[in-house]
Amino acid sequence: MTWRDAAHRQLLTLPGVDALSMHTPFGEGLSSWLVPHVDITEVQTFATELLPHDITERRLIERGVEAAHQTELVDRPTLERSIVYAEFVEPHQLQDTTLALLDLDGGLQARLWFTGRSRSPWEPDPSRATLIRTVLPAIRAGLSVWQRVGAQRTDLARLLDTVRDAVFLYDTAGELLHANPAAARLLGDTVGERIRAATQQSAWGVGAIVRRSRAGAPLALGTRAGAAGPAGAAADAAREVRAGGVVYRLRATLAPETMLGREPAVLVTVEAATATALADADLRERFGLTPREITVARLVAEGLTNQEIADRLAMSFFTARNHVERVLSRMRATTRARVGTLLRGEGE
Repeated sequence: MTWRDAAHRQLLTLPGVDALSMHTPFGEGLSSWLVPHVDITEVQTFATELLPHDITERRLIERGVEAAHQTELVDRPTLERSIVYAEFVEPHQLQDTTLALLDLDGGLQARLWFTGRSRSPWEPDPSRATLIRTVLPAIRAGLSVWQRVGAQRTDLARLLDTVRDAVFLYDTAGELLHANPAAARLLGDTVGERIRAATQQSAWGVGAIVRRSRAGAPLALGTRAGAAGPAGAAADAAREVRAGGVVYRLRATLAPETMLGREPAVLVTVEAATATALADADLRERFGLTPREITVARLVAEGLTNQEIADRLAMSFFTARNHVERVLSRMRATTRARVGTLLRGEGE
């Protein structure tokens, strides 16, 4: 649970409101909205189309007050005629709202809307506004930290996006925070779900280091998966995923806490390399294939039919078919496609 979610719960209880909306700007057009009681698409519409027409907010800024009920800022008839009221306030039962604005770093302002639905929407509650003004300094401090962390994450995401290799950023609970463009392309591939699952498992493995450290074991920051650290904590952090003749090598690293503010993060990189076919000696040892059967097996893996194998090796169709049947039997391959998988050392 993030600081903002916990603060949101407390701020609902303290002034006794039914709903609280929060908007925290990060700069450069980026911001974060927390409006749990409204569908996200409608929040986006409000933020992009209606917010500039919010006359109550404009009046709050003009009067220079920290918090005020909407009816103390705009009279009821004017409020009801506004587009914001018709398109957003009334449909979501936000008539009983006390607004607050907070100055943050860089000249930005956070917005808070405290809404109660248990009283007449046209009767301001002075005690609510007083209480909100009392806690505003604490809210400002918390949102300033949230704003700096958000800006830091934005800068980090931009940096990761310049890396050519696939990089996934997770929190220590295994929640994906960011995937750079190379990683996003992997997720869009046919093996994307396997890659996603494997990177998440690696993040969990490294996250075990943090969990053990909080239980008393030392925290080894900056160690790569499998390196020194609490025994077994990152046992699953270095792994491979083989698919379609490609080996995806995953490496997970516990990043310093400063990367995401006060919480550590896990970086998982994915390197793709073509799977190396097994040597003839390996095929003889593993499957007991003769030199001729090894040749036939490699042609089967290329997708050749029995007749094409016969033509390639200058033998009869029946001889080629017999060789193929022996190859399938010795390799315990139920299909011809399985032969190619086994030749790459996959799926055993």
